[in-house]
Amino acid sequence: MGMTVTAFSTSNRTAEIHALGASHIVSSTDKAALEQVKGKYDVVINTLFVEDEELFKCHQRLTAVGGTYIQVGAPPSNI
Repeated sequence: MGMTVTAFSTSNRTAEIHALGASHIVSSTDKAALEQVKGKYDVVINTLFVEDEELFKCHQRLTAVGGTYIQVGAPPSNI
């Protein structure tokens, strides 16, 4: 479909992730790595339950201005 897919993962199964179609892989728990790609994505689908509120905010900041952030599952209990 002409899209570039980035997988956010804690897994080191990079070969499998690339085989599923991801062009890039970023650690979903590394705040510095998430900061480097902040605002880069038109669509973010978050399927993780993230209890850490600051980490959750890092995930939300991945979406570009005018982009779409889809949260599948419950956000942190404080939010």
